[in-house]
Amino acid sequence: MKKTLLLGIALAVILVPGVMAQASRGLDSTSAPSMKNTATGGLWGNDMDNAQDVNDYQDVEFDKFFAFLTGTSTGISGGFAKNFSSIYVGIYYTGSLVSGNSSEGTNAAGDRDDTGTTDVGFAFTDNLYGLIGTPVGGFKLGILSDFRSNEDKTTATKITMKAGRLGLGLIWGKNFDVGPGTLKPEIGILYGFNPAETKTTTFATDLTTTTNGGYAPLQLLIQGDYVFPENGGRQSVISFSELFDYHIFQDPTAKRSPALGLGPDTSSSTTRKGKEWDNTLSLGFKRTYELDEKFSVAWNAEGVFSYSTSDTEAETEVKTPGSTTTTHAYGDTTTTIGLTPRARLGFTYQFVPDKFDLHGHAGVQLSFTRTKVSSNVPNSKESTTTTNWDNGLTPFAGLGGTFQLHPMAAFDFAINTTTGGDGLFGATPAIQASVIIKN
Repeated sequence: MKKTLLLGIALAVILVPGVMAQASRGLDSTSAPSMKNTATGGLWGNDMDNAQDVNDYQDVEFDKFFAFLTGTSTGISGGFAKNFSSIYVGIYYTGSLVSGNSSEGTNAAGDRDDTGTTDVGFAFTDNLYGLIGTPVGGFKLGILSDFRSNEDKTTATKITMKAGRLGLGLIWGKNFDVGPGTLKPEIGILYGFNPAETKTTTFATDLTTTTNGGYAPLQLLIQGDYVFPENGGRQSVISFSELFDYHIFQDPTAKRSPALGLGPDTSSSTTRKGKEWDNTLSLGFKRTYELDEKFSVAWNAEGVFSYSTSDTEAETEVKTPGSTTTTHAYGDTTTTIGLTPRARLGFTYQFVPDKFDLHGHAGVQLSFTRTKVSSNVPNSKESTTTTNWDNGLTPFAGLGGTFQLHPMAAFDFAINTTTGGDGLFGATPAIQASVIIKN
């Protein structure tokens, strides 16, 4: 059985997520883009991209299995896929495993000083997802996790923080022949919990204050592509995406017991109420041209419209023996409207067939944002409304290539850049190595 081993080592500079590479759309943010995808801004991809897609997995040709492994200075990603008769099964991972810090003080005798300053924390980002392809479509089930925990202690206070997200998402997709082309719709749903808890203990008063600003996100997603048939080396694709994100507040969001200065049998709790949601709509068009067997060019234009609103209030309840007092603090009402058009032009060229090809892209992004904030007076519905307009212009570019060192090995690289930021590239380069195996 013929085996193909593709080994790629890439230099990547990640600067503006969703600008340099093809934007991750909503629930599908766990997918790891290939180096060709990164270098061309999503105008082209390869089997690594297709293997993780609920519609395009069937375009990956292999006999026994397909696998890839990618390592960077900040994390790893990998996947394994196999066909079982007419069923495609893929298991994938992206994340940074575990990172942390620890700083503790000692006393004059060299023993741990529990009254001194300490700083202990850890963080991990781990996304695990599986893809099952069936005659009725592809199903992608993912577990998304991103947690940070930190404890800072001084001689006066101890502050413990826990924050992050945990979500369970499902995406379904299937190809349909519609008119002259192919419609590739995807429907997804995600529900999870985004904790944001901070506990502050003051040693002098033995008072602990807990603030919980977490919420449960509920996301609904409809997205897809319509691919026109190729005609004389030319092909067009229309893309769309609609993501609705609703935040369900946790109860309570702040709790303090005992209430300061009110005695040990007194407690105070604050509950956040109201509504908060985001809506993002994007439309795009891509056109590719195969000029000859060596040279192809492509361009795309897309626009993203976003609308978000947050209208909340805080209800504080103080309980003392025999009485309960409730006060209201109306929060700010914030409405944000954004419009982000962008366009890019890319190419891929085989300098030496089956030995070396070069690919890249360049483009520009505009951004327009309108923010309206109504600031409310505590315990009153009086408010002051302010409106701000912001806009920006961001050029970007990318370049990459593939050296076919051997029929079983290749060297891949990709460099992306934008103006502004720190130095020439605006970020610290990250070295990425990828291995793709097809058997």
